[in-house]
Amino acid sequence: MTIESPTSGAPLDGEATTPAVPVLEARGVTKRFAGVTALDSVDFAVRPGESLALMGENGAGKSTLIKVLTGVYQPDDGELLLGGVPAKFARPLDARRNGVSTIYQEVNLIPLMSVAQNIFLGREPRNRFGLINFARMYADARGLLDVYGIDVDVRRPLRSLALGIQQMVALARSVSINARVVIMDEPTSSLEAREVETLFSVVSLLREQGIAIVYVSHRMDEIYRVAERVIVLRDGRVVHVGGLAELPRVELISLMLGRSVEKVTRGGTTAFGGSHASSAPPVLVADDLSRKHQIDGIDIQIRPGEVVGLGGLLGKIPGMKNINMARNLQKAMKGGGGFPGMPGMGMPGMGMPGMGFPGMGFPGMGAAPSGESLTKMKTLSDKERNAKKAQRKREKDARKKSRR
Repeated sequence: MTIESPTSGAPLDGEATTPAVPVLEARGVTKRFAGVTALDSVDFAVRPGESLALMGENGAGKSTLIKVLTGVYQPDDGELLLGGVPAKFARPLDARRNGVSTIYQEVNLIPLMSVAQNIFLGREPRNRFGLINFARMYADARGLLDVYGIDVDVRRPLRSLALGIQQMVALARSVSINARVVIMDEPTSSLEAREVETLFSVVSLLREQGIAIVYVSHRMDEIYRVAERVIVLRDGRVVHVGGLAELPRVELISLMLGRSVEKVTRGGTTAFGGSHASSAPPVLVADDLSRKHQIDGIDIQIRPGEVVGLGGLLGKIPGMKNINMARNLQKAMKGGGGFPGMPGMGMPGMGMPGMGFPGMGFPGMGAAPSGESLTKMKTLSDKERNAKKAQRKREKDARKKSRR
């Protein structure tokens, strides 16, 4: 990383009386990819001890901005400042060494290593012989986690812990590297309610220590609880900077969408205050949906025009994919259900081609598998194709022998 001569920090909109120099700042940052402008003259600043929300729709430029701030991408135009001093991060390691840490939605640690090893990876305490001092490392890791209310055995392999605890370990690692700024990208996506409360407590402790927080989330309740100021991106541009307390939620959403408050409130994307319930007869019914050790006694009704969401914590509901995938939906039925006029959806022999799975499915019903399932389907398809080729070759060879 290179740092040039100091320069004064520019005041932020709505807080010109605050004397603190921003700990991390971007001025006029632009980033392009193959002719597409992902960031267009973006100004960004966060001060010590501040909790700043970075908001915007998917594709607004939030992830690109985070990657520019952390050295993953280099800006095409504009500059970064660290503590009021122009800086250039050639790689993420430069950003981390200078106190800019990031916690991503997916845990970016090593599952086979212990909790303590993950926290101190690359900077393990050493004894006088240059060997890792495990006793000290375990003690330091335990002390660090205790500060933030994380109760876990630091000797355990990370993979043996729940995803929520792994996320908290990632947070502990980030703040242990003399962090000045912690960027949190959807940090509660895999946390239980009690773990979310622990995270919020940690955020408060970090702010008391003067560490700046950049918080990215689509959950409005969290944003209004954690952040005091917000920057809204839309189509790669900053469209709003200001305090959250005086900004109604519907107005924040309208800024993100680029639509008027009246249109959003009356019946736009969110249809605030409206009812989405349908009184039409269901097109798909599942009663007492069960599968051993995965799902138990689930009832689902889907009506015309409805979008039915299946929600749950990542990794906490092993049967979620079995509900979601129609191939397993048939296997899971032990009660009644099916399409109107087609009861007994789980009975053998009821499947019909056209659903994406050989010999399974119903007319008018399709499935959009996850990437993992698509890979499995492709592998299955390849195996079937190879088996058919081998069968045709055997038949051809048999015909040749019979002619001799």
